[in-house]
Amino acid sequence: MPHQQIQRKLSQLSGKDFDKAFMSFMVQDHEKDLGELKQRAPTLTDPRVEHWPADAQRIVKDHLEEAQAIATEIGANPTHESLAQDSSSQ
Repeated sequence: MPHQQIQRKLSQLSGKDFDKAFMSFMVQDHEKDLGELKQRAPTLTDPRVEHWPADAQRIVKDHLEEAQAIATEIGANPTHESLAQDSSSQ
């Protein structure tokens, strides 16, 4: 789902509903980004940038773990509160 649609959906929420939806999106988005980084890393052949994917993966993985911890703490369930999944049913 394009980020503009997610922004519209989030703008309709407030309080705990917003927090849960936002953190669910953050977990899903970081999972997607980490997967893309892992998939594309082997395609880099320029030695000047071949260290970049490993550095980026570490950062995204750290952010993912933080988002998962926050999501768990506030009771968000990224697999069931997906903003992206909401759009596919509409």
